[in-house]
Amino acid sequence: MKRKLAVLLLAALLLTVSMAMFSGCKDKEPREVEIEIINPLTGEVLEQDGVIELPDEETPIEVRVKDKKKDKYLTDKDLEGVTLKECLNISVSRLWKYDYKEALNTKGKFPIEEEGVVTSNYYEIEVKFETKPWDVFEEEYERKYEAKNLVLNFYSDKDWKGTNYFELVSSTIEFLNGEYEDFPDLVDKIDNFENLNLLINNPVYKNNILGAVGDIAKYDEEYFKEKSLLIIIRVESSREKYDVDKMHVKDKVLTVSLIKPQSNYPVLPVVSIGAYIIEIDKEVVGETETIKVENVRR
Repeated sequence: MKRKLAVLLLAALLLTVSMAMFSGCKDKEPREVEIEIINPLTGEVLEQDGVIELPDEETPIEVRVKDKKKDKYLTDKDLEGVTLKECLNISVSRLWKYDYKEALNTKGKFPIEEEGVVTSNYYEIEVKFETKPWDVFEEEYERKYEAKNLVLNFYSDKDWKGTNYFELVSSTIEFLNGEYEDFPDLVDKIDNFENLNLLINNPVYKNNILGAVGDIAKYDEEYFKEKSLLIIIRVESSREKYDVDKMHVKDKVLTVSLIKPQSNYPVLPVVSIGAYIIEIDKEVVGETETIKVENVRR
């Protein structure tokens, strides 16, 4: 009897151990990984918000994926049915003010900055690491390595960083109750205090520009030694102010991109005048001959 009981207990123990081992294998956590992006000129790992000099020609973005437990970089031999390159999705964007992100179609390569173009020099590289084939369901896939994303921002090597060379300092919107067809749009770059006063006292724009400029006392001759004011006044079919998200200069043409803020409210057919005052570094855009304004989508 005792022998029979011992055999039963041993069988139960073996069954418990086997189930635990089976369960453990099935529920085994995927291995943690670490993603690194390599500086193409130095071979060192790129740091968040670091400054690097972009290569002069198209250069593939080198990405390394490390098994954190083994402290070893993954190769194709560590993967099954897929290559490391196929597991990586790399996208590059240029970043602007108000969280506006301009996707760049670089096809996994570092961006190239055009000579003579003034633009934002703040970039984002997003790397997605995923070993699961797209046509396999998650519940059917036994994952060896975790899926992970890395978002890394960096500046290219320029005299300024990001979009610091321009700033929206004031904006207002006035609703029109009467006729508006004859109201002239205005896009002008003011380089001195005298021209600012002429514009403010212009009877066509006086009532609509004073609210946007605010306290003009700070805009004196000393101010205009280093800064210019870009003034945009236009009729809009909207009751919301736009954001100034993007600005670049090329071949003496200054292009300003306005973007409509995201809103959960319904768009009403209201005609209004929007006025925008933007500060710009004079050394960057002082010789521009043409100004263009465009609307972009977020």
